[in-house]
Amino acid sequence: MIEKKIYYGWVIVIALWLIYFLNMGFPLYGGIIINSYMLKEIAMSRSTYGLSYTFLNLCIGVFAVLIGWTITKWGLKITFVISTIILLIGTILTNFITQPWHFVVVFGVIIGTGIGFGTIMPIQTGIVSWFKVYRGRAMGIVLTAAGVGGFIGAPLVQKIMAANDGNWRAGWNIISILIVVSGAIAVILIKNHPSDVDQMMDGISDDKELANTGRSKLNAKLITSYEWTYSEVVKTKEFWLIVFSGNANLFPFFFFTAHWILHVKDLGISPAAAALCMGIFSGVSIFGRLFAGVLLDKYSANYVWIGGLLFYIAAIITTFSITSPPMAYLAAGLFGYAFGHTFNCQATIMGNYFGVKAYAKSMGLFTMITSTICSSAGIIGGKIFDITNSYNGAFYIILVITSISIVALYFTKIPVKDQSA
Repeated sequence: MIEKKIYYGWVIVIALWLIYFLNMGFPLYGGIIINSYMLKEIAMSRSTYGLSYTFLNLCIGVFAVLIGWTITKWGLKITFVISTIILLIGTILTNFITQPWHFVVVFGVIIGTGIGFGTIMPIQTGIVSWFKVYRGRAMGIVLTAAGVGGFIGAPLVQKIMAANDGNWRAGWNIISILIVVSGAIAVILIKNHPSDVDQMMDGISDDKELANTGRSKLNAKLITSYEWTYSEVVKTKEFWLIVFSGNANLFPFFFFTAHWILHVKDLGISPAAAALCMGIFSGVSIFGRLFAGVLLDKYSANYVWIGGLLFYIAAIITTFSITSPPMAYLAAGLFGYAFGHTFNCQATIMGNYFGVKAYAKSMGLFTMITSTICSSAGIIGGKIFDITNSYNGAFYIILVITSISIVALYFTKIPVKDQSA
């Protein structure tokens, strides 16, 4: 009897998890804490502060098509190495920030671009390339890394800042070391496709073995059997409904990361409790990603996505009632679950509906459009606060976007390609 070879896809899951953990959990979530200390030294308006997050998210979006092309042309490993180089340049340059515009350029543009090359696009493409049968669960597992990074990173960085009298530059220097570790993992472990190690997707060798999993009929209902080309994908109404609905995932997230800590501090919540809110957001998002992954392997992705958006509505309602730390924790948890759940849905639905062939380029266009639009969340939230001395207007915007997207997703069924022509 021939011993079955361990599927290398699970090594890829571990490697992608670690890379995502380091590249997103610390530069973004840890950076939020560091930046709040920087504001004590470098005074700037909320609009300018929010502008840095606008640029960060905008860079992730603007370069998404380029990132998709880089993945298709050179593969995942080279893409991660590019990310490591850009992030290192950014974290080193933080030592020279003395003016608000320095912060906008270094954090918003350089670090934002590095995060883009080292997180969402290559991470999701890696999973779609290696898994089909349990794609939702594999995606959910890997996407928990950012949540774990935030859950650990935000409180840990808060303690480092407090222990070093708020030395925010030292915090960025520590993150530089973690970025190098991330790059080393990519170089050593990342492979592009199962064929690179003489294996087939999911480690399944034939249709008979797939049938033995009991997943063949279910997969036929949830996942396209046709490999769409990029030009075909962008001509479908389903793609554009998915793009529209993606704004309901990212606008709340971009606003939350830019302004939540400042918002709850304005409501009288202590800095330590505010930092814990970010940790709760990240931690609960883990469960959202995992539970959505289980559901995505059993039910249509559009309906699973709608379920996640309902948690955003609950989060906003709770936000309007914050008067104490426990209510702030609850609201942060609801936001976290909603983001984790919906983020897995948007990552998985594109592969389920259109296949692997066009995934990187399609997700590149999706990310470019949604990130470009939603990158305004930081500056819009800051401007609303500067004018009204409140963030309530921003929360109403989120509520409207979410409600419209729920309706749009209801009509976003899996497309069927007419191959008779």
